[in-house]
Amino acid sequence: MIGIYAIRNKETGMMYIGSSIDIDGRWKNHMKRLRTNFKCNPYMREDYKAHGEESFELMILEECEESQLAICEQKHIDRYRPEELYNMQKAARHSNPMSNEVRVKISKNTSTAMKGRSMSDEAKRNMSRKMHEVFDNPLVRAKCNKFNEENPEFLVNAGKVGAKVGLTRRMRKKALKQFVQMMDPLILR
Repeated sequence: MIGIYAIRNKETGMMYIGSSIDIDGRWKNHMKRLRTNFKCNPYMREDYKAHGEESFELMILEECEESQLAICEQKHIDRYRPEELYNMQKAARHSNPMSNEVRVKISKNTSTAMKGRSMSDEAKRNMSRKMHEVFDNPLVRAKCNKFNEENPEFLVNAGKVGAKVGLTRRMRKKALKQFVQMMDPLILR
């Protein structure tokens, strides 16, 4: 079914409003993500932990044509105050294919340093080797372990900062910046 849906928490009355070309599939996807704690809405996840899966219900708000999904979804989002919704964005977002005009604008605003170029296999091997050298260093490993102890919400492994459960993009960026500042003197010597 194509249309607009709401996932409503029966305990709190909070709702998530979305749209899909396969509402049943989207509902199953939301529930799977909440169960596995994988890339899900942090506010819904907290209520899911507190009240359980049975407290959530699917409501079909409107059936519409695929081309009208964004307009209809926005109409339903606008009916509620932000504090009544799990939606993190006030505007409906859709992954419709980009028009050529949009692609040209993005292309013009993109750095030309690597445009149309790819790294040779040798360059990739050299980068990989350098990263292994850096992170095989006991001092670097100790710094990573220290960072993990001081920032338990993050996981640093081989130079990658990964967020553990439900951190915002801003929080991950902040942790990565802290990690890079801490590691800079070691990597750049």
